[in-house]
Amino acid sequence: MQEHLSEDQALLVALEHLDGRAHTWARRFSIGSTLAEFLHAFFEECNAFSPRSPRSESVVPRINQAFAQMQETSCVQFTYRELAFATNIFSINNLMGENETGSLYHGRLPDKRVVTVRKLKPVSNDAIEQLKDEVRTLSLIKHNNLNRLVGCCLEPNEPLLVFDFAQMGNLAQQLQKENNDGLDWDSRFLIAIETAEALQYLHHARDPPMLHRKLTSSNILLDENFTPKVADFGISRCLFAKEISALPVRSIGYLDPSYTQTFRFTEKSDVYSFGVILLALVSSKKVVDFKRPAGEITLAALALNKRKDGYTAFKLLDPKLKRIGKACTSTIEDVALLALKCIALDSTDRPTFKEVADQLRMIQDRDMIRKTRGEDE
Repeated sequence: MQEHLSEDQALLVALEHLDGRAHTWARRFSIGSTLAEFLHAFFEECNAFSPRSPRSESVVPRINQAFAQMQETSCVQFTYRELAFATNIFSINNLMGENETGSLYHGRLPDKRVVTVRKLKPVSNDAIEQLKDEVRTLSLIKHNNLNRLVGCCLEPNEPLLVFDFAQMGNLAQQLQKENNDGLDWDSRFLIAIETAEALQYLHHARDPPMLHRKLTSSNILLDENFTPKVADFGISRCLFAKEISALPVRSIGYLDPSYTQTFRFTEKSDVYSFGVILLALVSSKKVVDFKRPAGEITLAALALNKRKDGYTAFKLLDPKLKRIGKACTSTIEDVALLALKCIALDSTDRPTFKEVADQLRMIQDRDMIRKTRGEDE
């Protein structure tokens, strides 16, 4: 496992962009081939080209381009054996969960780092090339509130992705904890702000914009400091079309109602899902609960019905949020009202993620002013 490639090692990986034989050559290099031996093999390959061949003329630029791309990324190239060893051969005891695209495992690397290994379902050779492109894109994404891609092993039969491990689980788990006080309001509010900023980055700082499409409380991971890390984005679901015959059950309750009419995800679809997450932060209620009356089974429907009855945040307020002052009360009300804007049935009435993030920061500023004035008593 090479976390920082030397120039000669990076050159080996760059050759993948030439004829797909870098994997074999890299293996030879890793078991003891010297750089001189590698260069000898490389120039033999180059000499096989016609001097006037278009392929020959493009060799150097393509190597330079690939080499530059590899230098920009920090994605570690793991072997299957390394990741099998890290997860105790993908033991059921290491299994963290499963979804429509594969399984999640808890793993420990030789350097003692704890990671999450996502074992994807087998894909075709054509799809693995698309997956490589998407992994390359993911490796270039740098944001403190997005779950970082550590590395990968992209074999068609066993594609594996490695991410940072979230020590405190996910937001859904924290909000549903019983017999304790759970997350206090300040922690919840900061999670909302930082999650919105992560989605703002995906929607507005990326070109082209990157939609999440599966934003749920379960996909907001929390590190040891309860810093949110948005996960499960960027890998196209079309790679697994044969395995996916319907929308994932876990997306029910977060799904933009307009999707059922257009069958298209948009930026406003992610905004709708985030609005549901804001409601969950305020209430800790289940996003889908069949014990609730018909018409209020989803949290979004419940909130909209309460609004018709003269909505206030206290009709949904989590009982664990005790002893909150007036400042917190006003802040919770502001966040709940923003949530209602996000879940507007007409998608054109919903804010963009830039507007959502800006609004949350404004609410935070007002909250600080209220507390400074002593309104938190």
